[in-house]
Order: sequence, then C-alpha cells, then structure tokens
Amino acid sequence: MAHAPPPAAHLAQEKRSVVISDKPPSGSASSRPSRSRGRGDATVVIRDRKKLEAMRREIAESQRAHARRSSNPPSQYLVWGGAALAAFVLGGVVALAVGAATASTPELAPSALPVDPAAAARQQAQQAQPQPAPAPTVDLEDLPVESRKRR
Repeated sequence: MAHAPPPAAHLAQEKRSVVISDKPPSGSASSRPSRSRGRGDATVVIRDRKKLEAMRREIAESQRAHARRSSNPPSQYLVWGGAALAAFVLGGVVALAVGAATASTPELAPSALPVDPAAAARQQAQQAQPQPAPAPTVDLEDLPVESRKRR
C-alpha cells in the first residue's frame, strides 16, 4: 500500500526588525528581555552604536559583493559562448567554401571523358544484356476485401 503525502502546512513568516536603543527599557532591572513577547518574535535590540555601524558596513559590503556577482556573468560563460560562436562561424565558412567549390566544377559529359578501350567494352556488354523486367505492381483497390468476423 502506498503512503499518502502529508497534508500541506500553511507557514507564515514574520518580517524581522531592528530596534536601536541607547538605554535599556525603563522598569527593568535585569538585562534580559521581558517575556511578554512571544517566542517567535523576530525583533533584535542593538544597544551598541559601534556594533550597529559595523553591522551596517558588513551588510552593505555583502550586498555590493552580491550585486557584482549577479550582474557580471562568470568569465567561463563568456569563453564558452565565444567558442560556440566561433565554431558556428567556422562551420558556415566551410559549408560555403564546399558549396562554392562543388558549384564551380563543371560536370564532364560522357563524350568528354577519356576513352578507355576496356571500359568501353564493358559498358557495351552491360547495355547488350537484357534488363530484368520490373516487378509486377497491383493497385490496392483491385485487391479483394475480407470482412472481419466479430466475436
């Protein structure tokens, strides 16, 4: 018996937020965050300006690096693309050259061929032999039709 796939679950994603605070919230003596928020809360509280600036620089650098990587295709793709284009052009040039060479050679008429006495004798012998008659052909409409019995 095959197993049925599990039912699809509806997932909700929360947007993350960053809160910058110079001093801890009032009324709280401890440094730990209050438990009033849910466990799934995605808020990050940053109290250190130096860490905030370093984090912003790191995020900006990673975004710039990602933009550079995604905007410029890797050089290997350019090399393979160039090789494919060169092969295509070279194939076209070869095809044109072969076509031009074949079209420029005149075909020799049978009378212009050099006469070889042995070849001429063989050709006459082949022409003197009777050709076999073509196989008889039958039109499909002339064939009898048999009705098929149904079971």
